Amino acid sequence: SFRYGDDLLENIHACGTEAQFLDIHLTRLKQSMQWLKMEVPAFFTLTAISGLITKLLNKNRIFGGACIQLTVFRNFAASGPHDFHSSEQSTVSFALVSVPLASDHYFLNPHGYTIDLYAEMPKPIQPLSFIKSTSALFYALADLYRDEKKLDDCILINEKGHLVESVHSNLFLLRDGMIYSPAIEEGCIPGVMRKILI
Repeated sequence: SFRYGDDLLENIHACGTEAQFLDIHLTRLKQSMQWLKMEVPAFFTLTAISGLITKLLNKNRIFGGACIQLTVFRNFAASGPHDFHSSEQSTVSFALVSVPLASDHYFLNPHGYTIDLYAEMPKPIQPLSFIKSTSALFYALADLYRDEKKLDDCILINEKGHLVESVHSNLFLLRDGMIYSPAIEEGCIPGVMRKILI
């Protein structure tokens, strides 16, 4: 995956050694694996992954808020210089990494954000736009723009000029008691919090 970016990731919030909304994360991950012709291992169950996350957090002594990064990558076994991928190479391996967070709760920012549009490179609308991959050059460039402009976040636009998402989150608009969010067909990542709110 380091050589070809042929991998997927899920950033999972954990609280008190328990992963939050893990079923939604795993559903999205498995769907993306199928799109990328990766074999979904039989042990990729809610119970098994939840148990591994709890074990990892206990091992690392993280008992408050944590971010768990679950990365799935295609196993690579090239027999020649041009044998990068083949239909037989669909098996995967995965890694779990835990990082402690300052808080174990979700909260709204009471001060607001300084934001701007990132329009230098519109996000294309295509099937790969919906996949959360570590091949995140688009997001890395948008985040560099955010940092250079001293912003809290940037809103990304698609090739039609429509608002899609931010560098770090899906977009939501609250108006007259209704919550609105850009459609998946606009090219946004189908975020977990987005699904929960909808």
